[in-house]
Amino acid sequence: MIYSDKPKKATRKNKGGKSQYDRCLKDLDVLQKGTVFLTHWVFLKSKPCPSTLIKAWNRRAGIMTYANTSEIDFIIPIIHGVQVNKSLFGPLFGK
Repeated sequence: MIYSDKPKKATRKNKGGKSQYDRCLKDLDVLQKGTVFLTHWVFLKSKPCPSTLIKAWNRRAGIMTYANTSEIDFIIPIIHGVQVNKSLFGPLFGK
């Protein structure tokens, strides 16, 4: 077997014809342009629901899920898009 120092690209294509590698690069680019909107962590003892996510957003809180939650450990609020002034961030759907 021949080993190479070059990283291999994922070549599997999705229905749109783009490779998983290209999709990951696009997702990474979106995250790099975002701003983390977090001042503290909150631990949940139950599954997160939409009202919990809104309350956490309004408090600028990241969420740690309870032990053995499948497929999720942390919820980190990130603002996507253009750079904005953090003092303009406000409540989502009231207080």
